[in-house]
Amino acid sequence: MNKKSVVIGWLYSYMIVLLIPFVTIFLNYGWNRKVIRNEILQANQLVLENLGNEIDRYLSQEFSFRSFLLKERTFQKVVSSKEKDPQFYYNVAELINGMNSYASSMSCMVYLKELDYAISNGGANDSAPLYNGKRVAFPDIVPYDDWIKILAGDYRNNMFFAKCLYYGNTRDCLIYADSLNDFAQYEPFNLFVCLPISELEELTRLLPDGSLFSVGIGSESILTLSNQGMEENPAEPECGWDGRQTDETDRYMEIHKVSGIKDVEYCLMIPKDEFWKELRRARNVLGISVAVTLLAGALCVSVALHRNFEPVDRLVRKVSGGSKERSNEYKIIEDAYFRLMEEKNVMHRHIATQTEQMQSNYLLAMMKSRSFRMRLCCLR
Repeated sequence: MNKKSVVIGWLYSYMIVLLIPFVTIFLNYGWNRKVIRNEILQANQLVLENLGNEIDRYLSQEFSFRSFLLKERTFQKVVSSKEKDPQFYYNVAELINGMNSYASSMSCMVYLKELDYAISNGGANDSAPLYNGKRVAFPDIVPYDDWIKILAGDYRNNMFFAKCLYYGNTRDCLIYADSLNDFAQYEPFNLFVCLPISELEELTRLLPDGSLFSVGIGSESILTLSNQGMEENPAEPECGWDGRQTDETDRYMEIHKVSGIKDVEYCLMIPKDEFWKELRRARNVLGISVAVTLLAGALCVSVALHRNFEPVDRLVRKVSGGSKERSNEYKIIEDAYFRLMEEKNVMHRHIATQTEQMQSNYLLAMMKSRSFRMRLCCLR
């Protein structure tokens, strides 16, 4: 088709008009993408906030147990004992009752280093007999050397997870450990408070598939959970504990939260596929709507062009004599109009000239006394 044809001009005009909603749609898509991203981030921040608050509640119980024991008079008597006499055992029994009443949802243990004596919710004994009694019932607990190394270690408000005995069962537990060696009136002792990981796993059951929830202390991840439970070897490296509220890796969108507990931080890692799932749906709907709009628009434009151009096309064929080589149809009509006007002017001048000649001839015949009728006859 001739590029100068008026139908091409009409087509350009229609397409420009048709592109206006396309531009509007894409601008709207960009805005929706930003809004959806912010909404998803806010929703996940709310999830992280709720998870963090629940875990803070558990961790606060662990940390507060230390304060409880230091203020408990029975505990003070026990850790002040130099030997294991009847009064000591009586105080231990009273302390166990107090521990159970205060921390019924946690497993607690106090290890007296000098007396090599361990006191827990479920009972008390020297470390070796206590271990041997538990080993018979629970052969999967750690070896004695490792167990006594944990009991006698030196801690400063440390948290770690290990397999420990929890109310008659061995479970993976998040353990808070603290060594108190600086009190002159007390014998050195270690305090352990165990929180079963299963309690924390219940909090993450509703996370989307592939999401990870990490607990960190001092910019180091100590525990990672998913909706399937604890991740011993998570596929993704540790969270970037860099102080930013949000971060992004190749696979995950990370959201961070600083806990109310000292040095504890939380990180929620959401797979980007899950993160952008709703946006991909919006993009697919947009793509389909654009394709349908383009197809329907092209069809409507084609019908409109054919209907509006057909009278002009027939007129141009008449004017141009059916010639297929045409430029702009309106230019052809314009040229034809001017040619017609020029021919009209020529004919008008020709008729005027003939009229003047006839008038001159008539006057000449009259002056020569000849009959104009006879002249006409002769001319015929």
